[in-house]
Amino acid sequence: MKKCRVCGKFGNDELFVKKANICKDCNNTYLKKYRETHKDPVCYYDPEEIKTCSICGFVGKASEFRKGRSVCKSCKAAYSKEYLEKNAQRLVTYRKEQYVERREEFIAFQKQYRKTNKVEISARSKEKYDADPIHKLSINKKYASTPKGKAAWSKKQQIRRGLGYKPINNWFKNSDCHHLRYTFDINAKDNDIVLYVPRDLHTSIQHNGKTGKNMKAINIKLLLWYIENTPKENRNIKAVKMLENYCTMPEPSWR
Repeated sequence: MKKCRVCGKFGNDELFVKKANICKDCNNTYLKKYRETHKDPVCYYDPEEIKTCSICGFVGKASEFRKGRSVCKSCKAAYSKEYLEKNAQRLVTYRKEQYVERREEFIAFQKQYRKTNKVEISARSKEKYDADPIHKLSINKKYASTPKGKAAWSKKQQIRRGLGYKPINNWFKNSDCHHLRYTFDINAKDNDIVLYVPRDLHTSIQHNGKTGKNMKAINIKLLLWYIENTPKENRNIKAVKMLENYCTMPEPSWR
């Protein structure tokens, strides 16, 4: 156990600066104040200066050493790797605590970084996406679970079936994509218009888009649901007209 000479706190050696009776929190506070009062120090640096590493004895130019230190970059890298391995758990805990305390600051920094380096980030992501099939599968699976991904998959399925895809509203959770068809002819006018509706409502009436069985009944029911649950200013005009046609015109022919 050690006692900090600044704050008087007791703790294990891990909480203190190596070979010093000052805790790391107090030391960090001191260093922060020091940097604030020495923001523009006069420092002479010659990259061609010959230096000797105090750890391994390597002799080389100053550009091969840590700036302002007598430790070569190889020794510094080895020390950093060893330090990270020894203190992995403590660093994870510390970073989590820092994130909780400074969450908004971290989020703002990440947003600004992504905005500033958008091109580089996209290039790296695309390179990894193309090179790693496991990563590619993971990204595709994650995208497929999002509203945008599910809507894209639904659109792909409708196009594959040759039915066309012109959505009246947006996909939402636990919804089904229903074609508001008039006839069996997939090339007929408005036969490619689709409506996203609650799954339980979609299955409340058995219907068949090939034979026309109960298509008028299910279309009226689903369009009424859409009208009742959509503000007047946001309603799709075509959907309103389709409901009027289904309710006033004779049932369309399916052959």
